[in-house]
Amino acid sequence: MYEKPVDQVKPTEWLDYVFMEELSSGAFGRILKMYSKTKTKDEPDIIKRLPYTSDEKKKMADEEIKMLNLAKSPYTVR
Repeated sequence: MYEKPVDQVKPTEWLDYVFMEELSSGAFGRILKMYSKTKTKDEPDIIKRLPYTSDEKKKMADEEIKMLNLAKSPYTVR
């Protein structure tokens, strides 16, 4: 099965999902159970939403995303 490289996949947007419930929250963000409006399967997606209000916090969030992408886990949404 052919997979597109990560940099060629259309990024999803917040509006592509329907919120179902908050699973957890803490200092490092919120874990949300959401359903994709664009997928045909009925399985939920688990999304970590990171708060940032400054450029430094945004940079930290971007670094965490890069690390998750390096993991190449089948459980990590890309």
